[in-house]
Amino acid sequence: MNILVIGGTRYAGRRFVRRMLDGGHRVTIVARGRTLDPFADTVERIPCERRELWQSPLLQGREWDVAVDQVCFDVGDALSAMRALDGRVGRYIVTSSQSVYDAGPNILEEVFQPERHVFGSVADKFEDYNEAKRQMEATIARTATMPWVTLRVPLIMAHDDSSGRLQWHLDRIRQNQPIMLPNPAAAISMIHADDMARALEHLVTADHRGPMNAASVEPIAIGDFVATLGRLLGQEPAIVREGSGEDHSPYGIGEDWWMNVDAMSASGCTLRPIAEWLPSLVSSQ
Repeated sequence: MNILVIGGTRYAGRRFVRRMLDGGHRVTIVARGRTLDPFADTVERIPCERRELWQSPLLQGREWDVAVDQVCFDVGDALSAMRALDGRVGRYIVTSSQSVYDAGPNILEEVFQPERHVFGSVADKFEDYNEAKRQMEATIARTATMPWVTLRVPLIMAHDDSSGRLQWHLDRIRQNQPIMLPNPAAAISMIHADDMARALEHLVTADHRGPMNAASVEPIAIGDFVATLGRLLGQEPAIVREGSGEDHSPYGIGEDWWMNVDAMSASGCTLRPIAEWLPSLVSSQ
């Protein structure tokens, strides 16, 4: 297959591109050119800002079987993608987020139906990420001229996670500093970046349209997650329920917030449980 990847030079995008190449597919990457990638001449590149893609002469007269968009965050991104890809791709897969959902347990895809989402002012992704992602999905649902999938993913984990959130916990445990969890029993979804890439690979050929949740098959209580990190490091974490702002875990949610992934499993792609990938991840940090 001929695959167009928007934002394939970092993190899960880079892993997805590698899986596509290993599977014998042709890959074209759209990126600004600011991040080096390991693909050398095995991929074609279209260097440009994503919102200027529709103007690129390298796009003219081209068609792809599937476009996979890793960096679509708001209405403007969605509209620019639709303008650039209309008539040029057979299917459009965009990475979305668990953030489109309010907190709750066992959240099904139908809880948020983007075609029904009504909004007025356009949300800023830096000020209201959750609403920006909802509006992005709603824009695609209303304007896409090709079959589309929005892959909703939770917290993404990997050794090269630039957010530093996992490293924050490991450093606090090693230094015996408090980790504040307002509700240690609150369960949350997680996914490894390798498994996210596998989910994207699956959706390239799967007969699915619309939203799809992707996460490790079982959620984990955030208190159990931190305790597991402590066991893997051989040091008891100092979990507290109250503390200063600097002690507050970036994963410290107040209530359950996890997705049901039965639809992904039923489609033929069951992702690894957290317990399977967490030890190797910690050992790499």
